[in-house]
Amino acid sequence: MNKSKNKVGIIAALIIGFGLLIWGVRLFTAENNMRQECTMETQGKVIDLLEHVSTDDEGDDVISYSPVFEFVLDGESYTKATTASSGLRNFSVGQAVTVFYNPADPWQFYVSEYVLVENIGYIALICVGCIFILCGGYSAVNIVKSKKNTK
Repeated sequence: MNKSKNKVGIIAALIIGFGLLIWGVRLFTAENNMRQECTMETQGKVIDLLEHVSTDDEGDDVISYSPVFEFVLDGESYTKATTASSGLRNFSVGQAVTVFYNPADPWQFYVSEYVLVENIGYIALICVGCIFILCGGYSAVNIVKSKKNTK
């Protein structure tokens, strides 16, 4: 029974690992492809700082912040709340930022000062996926070695 649990654990680790790895790479690639389409530069600003409150394992409140960016192009205002948040207040309301937008679709834009925060999330997914894959692979190799030694 113990050996079958080990096999299930190894398979689960590998599936989770490959899933996180593929998800992280796809998000990272999609984000970078979008950035390649955003070739026009303009100035924007932070118009709001959304506060997200969650509770950690000890029951303490954990606060993270997501900036809302805006820029104006030909009299039209384009606004986007970020999907990534940080425990640090990296931005302040009214702060000027550099915006790169897609000339064919100005709603598609990114803020150069925020790229690192978003990329860290994607890289973390990829790294955690690799850790699961390495642990699952290491465990699988050990099981194969132990079977050879018992024969």
